[in-house]
Amino acid sequence: MDLILSTFAQQRLNTLDDRQLREYDRFLTLPDWTIFYYVTGKAEAPEPWKSSEVLKELLHHSANKQKEVRSMPALETEKQ
Repeated sequence: MDLILSTFAQQRLNTLDDRQLREYDRFLTLPDWTIFYYVTGKAEAPEPWKSSEVLKELLHHSANKQKEVRSMPALETEKQ
């Protein structure tokens, strides 16, 4: 789950508009297993998530049809 969400955030977060960011933020308040089942397509999400643009993008990202090798993004640290 962390791999899916962290790589999605790294690739897409800076391209989401305000509405999509709020939607993504609300989505992340769901229980972890619920998020997992929804983003992997193991369970059909109910409304409002069923018609969510963000969930559609997460489903696409999770499917990884390009067979991209993914790893956890490096943590960014502040230089002092």
